[in-house]
Formats: sequence, structure tokens, C-alpha cells
Amino acid sequence: MSPRLLTELANQSRHDFLEAHRNSHFLAVAVSTETPDLLDGLSLMCADERASHPVKALPFKTKAQRGVLSVPPRAGTALFDLLGANCRVLEVGKRADVSAAFPDRISIGRAANKDIVLRDASVSKFHAWFGVDEEATLYLVDAGSTNHTKVGSRLLTPRSPEAVPTGTTIRFGAIDTLLLDSDMLWKECHRTR
Repeated sequence: MSPRLLTELANQSRHDFLEAHRNSHFLAVAVSTETPDLLDGLSLMCADERASHPVKALPFKTKAQRGVLSVPPRAGTALFDLLGANCRVLEVGKRADVSAAFPDRISIGRAANKDIVLRDASVSKFHAWFGVDEEATLYLVDAGSTNHTKVGSRLLTPRSPEAVPTGTTIRFGAIDTLLLDSDMLWKECHRTR
């Protein structure tokens, strides 16, 4: 989570946080010590949290995964239990520091010029994108990725938009994520452990 977002969650009342992020969505990304490239990619998206070293290149080709597309069940009822204890939370939105060929799409991929950078060999350079339709519904589209995008237990059909409600688990290649709204994020960060 960016230092700015952490400060807001710690210092703002629930009402103020919800007002400030009324129409925002957040993506909780599962990370582990085995995924340093993933952490480097996520740090590219936070102007106030840059990587302290140059981000190394990843393989040119996406590494095809075989038989790893199912999300294993997890115990517990808390939202982050779906991802385990280690996750990073980012706001879903356009990055100001990259030029966008498609300003109406929030691009997701392992390439450093995407809006959401998931640097993992199982994630395609341009893997998927978020968009918002005329009714302000958030939708997700798989861009024809090598290792697919999975919403809940269903594989997305490439290039076919699908509405994604908050609280939904999404898997990009082998990377597990959880889509949150501002109220869900506030409650999870302030619940008694």
C-alpha cells in the first residue's frame, strides 16, 4: 500500500475516507518472498514508493503455466484471508507517468508501461484491462493472455467484457488478487485481529 493511502486509512475517519474515495476500487495483490519482481513492478505504480534499484528485465516470452489456474480454497472469513497475510493494495486507476494508447482502459500486464504492473513470468506483457461502462459498472477484459484471467472460478473469454463486483477474486496468470471498494478496504484495515 502506498504511504499516502496508509496515512489516509490511519488518519481519516471512515466517513472522510469513503468521501475521498467514493468511486474508487482497490486491488489487493498476493505477494510472497518468492516474488521480488512482482514487488518491483508494484513499486513502479507508486510515485511516493519507487524501487531503490533498477528493475531488471523479465523474459521476453510469457512462461506458459500448466494446470495452475485454479484458486485453492482458503480458510477464514476475512477478505484478505483469500490472499493470505502478505498482500499489497493499490488503487485501480490510470498512471500519470505513462502515456496511454487507450485512455479509457486501465491496462494490466508485466510490462513497465502498464497501469497495473504485475511482473511475473505467468503474466503477459499486456494481460487484461479494466474499464467502466455507461452505467459506471467496472468490467474486466482478458486481452488474449497466454495464461488467462480468472474471475472467481470462471475463465474469462478473451476480449469479452465481464462485470466484476467488489469482493471478487481475480487471477492474472498465477497472481491472485482481490477487488475491493473503499468501504471494504476501510473495514478490513480497521477490523480487530
